[in-house]
Amino acid sequence: MTYNIYANVYRQESAHGNHPVELVGKLFDTVLEDFRRALNAAGNGDIEARTSCLNHALQVIGELQSVLDHDRGGEVSRRLDGFYDVTRSLIVEANIHGKPQHIQRLFDLYMPVRQAWKEVERQVSAGTLYGAGQTGREDNQVSTAESSAESYSESHQTQWSA
Repeated sequence: MTYNIYANVYRQESAHGNHPVELVGKLFDTVLEDFRRALNAAGNGDIEARTSCLNHALQVIGELQSVLDHDRGGEVSRRLDGFYDVTRSLIVEANIHGKPQHIQRLFDLYMPVRQAWKEVERQVSAGTLYGAGQTGREDNQVSTAESSAESYSESHQTQWSA
């Protein structure tokens, strides 16, 4: 499925009453599936499939980033924006080098954020998202993933020269 098709499905489902949190979760599942497929392709030496999967993940992440609501999202929105920026750079690096460990690292960075969204989905379905006793664990998971992505990016800087 191409980026435009996913964007259209996202918009159509949103218009049909699905909660936006569920749609974000589906997009995260898509990114994780893209990483899994890219990892398999890298292991098999299939450069075309690896590149296609990572490029698709970039497109989906672009969609996730474009729908961030910075006015209402506050700190979480800002952190997700930074997380997406850093991991998009890591995806480009993984595409350039083609090493399975780079792709596995991306999978490992996105999994805790996906888990945070699952918790938000659970709270939305239970009607407790904005209720008393909210722990803020989701924000901590995003913050931890963002910090991990930034430190990984800094320690694996690609050296460019002309």
